[in-house]
Amino acid sequence: MTNVRQWIPVAAVFALVLGAATAAVAQETEQFDRTVSFHSGGRLKLNTFSGRVTITGTDGNDVVIHAVRRGSRDRLDHVQIDVQVDPSQVSIEANKKNASWHEDRDNVVDTDFDIQVPRQTELDVNAFSSRVEISGVSGGQKLHTFSGSMRVTDATGPMNAESFSGDIDVAFAGAPDGQIDFDSFSGRISSSRPITMHSSTRRTRMQGELGAGGDTQFRFKTFSGDVTLR
Repeated sequence: MTNVRQWIPVAAVFALVLGAATAAVAQETEQFDRTVSFHSGGRLKLNTFSGRVTITGTDGNDVVIHAVRRGSRDRLDHVQIDVQVDPSQVSIEANKKNASWHEDRDNVVDTDFDIQVPRQTELDVNAFSSRVEISGVSGGQKLHTFSGSMRVTDATGPMNAESFSGDIDVAFAGAPDGQIDFDSFSGRISSSRPITMHSSTRRTRMQGELGAGGDTQFRFKTFSGDVTLR
């Protein structure tokens, strides 16, 4: 009886390990590349769920998209990256499910994005758990995540960044001036640039002027994530 009791958990562990190994083998990786002619001052809109997002501003006139996707062969075949282009906007949907696929499960493919855009491009990024890193983009930025962190360098504004639990780190190009609005339940804000507060509440709602003030708007909203301005 003792041997039987010892064998059952060992067999269960072996089955779990074997199942995990089988699942790992079933995962595949594929690349996606596309270059779109664009113009400075247009907008890039990105919707994604998980993975990593890196967007870099360049002196070029194109939007260059490179992505690495990970998932089962069936999912990779039926959930695609969809790119829509019009004269003023490039829209990227990371998880566009084919109408012919009747799978009841979610349609998420883990995707890493490396995207180059003209420096003056406006950004509209909506990511769930993706880590978002942006550098060298001087157009206005609207950024949203749930748990993913955000790191923006060479920012000029305006900016509207929102996250539930992810931290937001912004390094400005030069010494920015403008109006700031910070709203959080338990997150904190710190800034190396002076902030003159006009109003604040117990719910960590703060409004004021960044530097010398001005018309440029900087809005940050979190539930528990912290905001750092440098």
